[in-house]
Amino acid sequence: MGSVIRTTWIQRTLAIFSLCFFSFGFGIAVTQFRIYPYPVLRDANTALNALTVVAQPRSIDGLATYQTKTQVPLAISHSERLDDTYVLLSAGAAAFKSTFPEGVLAWIVDRKGNVVHHWKSQPGLWDNLEKVTRVPGVSGAISPASLHLCDNGDLIATYHGHNTFPFGVGIARFDCQSNLIWKKELLTHHSFSVAEDGRIFVPAVEVVDSPIQVAHTESMIYSDNGKILRDLILVLAPNGDVLDQISVLDALFDSGLHGNLLRANASMLTSDDPTHLNDVQLISEADTAQLPGAAAGDLLISMRNINAVGLIDPHSRRFKWFSSGAMMGQHSPRVYQQGVVAIDNLGGDQRLGGTQLTHIDFTTGLPKTLFPRAGVPMPDLCRTVNSGHLDLHRNRNLALFSVSHEGAIWEIDLETGKVEWEYIYAQPDVEGGRQMIGPTKYVYDLSFLGS
Repeated sequence: MGSVIRTTWIQRTLAIFSLCFFSFGFGIAVTQFRIYPYPVLRDANTALNALTVVAQPRSIDGLATYQTKTQVPLAISHSERLDDTYVLLSAGAAAFKSTFPEGVLAWIVDRKGNVVHHWKSQPGLWDNLEKVTRVPGVSGAISPASLHLCDNGDLIATYHGHNTFPFGVGIARFDCQSNLIWKKELLTHHSFSVAEDGRIFVPAVEVVDSPIQVAHTESMIYSDNGKILRDLILVLAPNGDVLDQISVLDALFDSGLHGNLLRANASMLTSDDPTHLNDVQLISEADTAQLPGAAAGDLLISMRNINAVGLIDPHSRRFKWFSSGAMMGQHSPRVYQQGVVAIDNLGGDQRLGGTQLTHIDFTTGLPKTLFPRAGVPMPDLCRTVNSGHLDLHRNRNLALFSVSHEGAIWEIDLETGKVEWEYIYAQPDVEGGRQMIGPTKYVYDLSFLGS
């Protein structure tokens, strides 16, 4: 009997050992030769890693250092020469819930901070996503990234997600009464432009397999997650249909600028988001007077992760002009005084907050700080780590600057560096009051509201 038990135990031990050995060998084969179920395991690991990265706690830095204390939205004038323009702004789906229980997508204020019009929030707008992964209990709100107000009062908004993969979600259009006209899950995000004929030029991402070859070189872009976000400029019809797309990486490769992706002596870039396109601005006929060699219809873009801005010819799909290294983590490049001004998120003096507005001369490529300036006071620290928005007044001297991480909008005279007007966004029902602010733009005409 004991002999039988011993034999059975040995057989079971050998069977378990054989199974473990087979599993170990099969695992090596799956990893080495990438046979099934390698793609499934890789994609699951990609989603897990992406959530691990983006699910880190986020805070609005620097609010405790802010000098002006308020629990409600507040407009403050620092000048006697303000014009009668209005300001369009957004701060996410929960904005103004203390005043408007349904929440506000965007609103327009006058110079005294009075709300003259608003668009209702659409909390269920992106509930049924097909291309974007959301995890219950982990993924946060999908909120507006940028806005465009049409002459007839329609509002176009891009959306991005918090703790989603990818972060780009889509674009939607609403009428003046907040009714949805159309929405498109195109993985669009960040700041965009609208042409006079209604075409929309907007950043988007496509998720592709790693690695990507850098031009025709032996170098590669590789992602530990197995997936890479490849930046696109989408050209949309007024109804949101895709008319064309331009690959930012291909534009860099075809323009001979691929060296901006790699460090010296490096044959591989490890990144799942190599360029991070965060703005597409359509060059107007008036802009061409400020940019020698530029043509109406060219596209001024910002690539945060390579600290670069550039001008793309949409026909040749190559860069006409390119600047890298003059700013760090920049947003919102705008044509200004024979060059480009942008939010230099991480390139400023840390004693003043760390963020500045930098001007790059289109001919020399050299940078100059426009704001803040020595001896010119500002309301508080200038700090917006990884966001912010800039809109130039049509007179070209004033600019609205969303200091996102400080919950404020400053109107700045770019010639003097003085803050002329500010708007502080705060919620009375939120501890600490101040809340992160989103994109902001000048509004010159309210005729769409009627009499």
